Amino acid sequence: MSEITFGPFTIDLAPAQDSGGLLRVVQQDAAGNTSPITTTPTPDLTGPDPASDLNVNAAGTVLTGRGEPGATVTITNEAGEPVGTGTVAQDGTFSIGLTPPQTAGGDLQVVLTDVGGNESDPTLILSPDLIGPDAPTGITVGNDGTTQTGQGEPGSTVTVSNEAGQTVGTGTVGPTGEISIPLNPAQTD
Repeated sequence: MSEITFGPFTIDLAPAQDSGGLLRVVQQDAAGNTSPITTTPTPDLTGPDPASDLNVNAAGTVLTGRGEPGATVTITNEAGEPVGTGTVAQDGTFSIGLTPPQTAGGDLQVVLTDVGGNESDPTLILSPDLIGPDAPTGITVGNDGTTQTGQGEPGSTVTVSNEAGQTVGTGTVGPTGEISIPLNPAQTD
């Protein structure tokens, strides 16, 4: 519960009015006569809804979405570094340039801050992955020629070809970057 005070009177408000809107106040005397309407703002203690309808363009240079009109939009990358900021237009949309372009396939976090300084819950969106993985490292073939091991980008697909260009093994790099690919037929020459 909150309260509002006008001159010599105080009125308890239930439920509390904390969304930044306006209250209309009218006095009525004992004879039933009413005063003109007076308005008073309420404190804004409620954060905006999270950003929605997020989209990053294919080049990773612009993020668009929807949010509370007038709210400030802050975009950070996976390292927590700011990569874009702007304001939600009165129609509830925003379009914000990303600097530098976000092309590594990482999560971007979008937070809205209303004019009262209240923040929304963060919304995540994946940036486009336009950067190929580095070459695998530490590549070795077991003594019996049936397994190739090494290190690579987690989740990447690995294809092993022989000198003739024939595929002799495929697999996926493990979550910690480990590569272990069965080779068929065994590469013993």
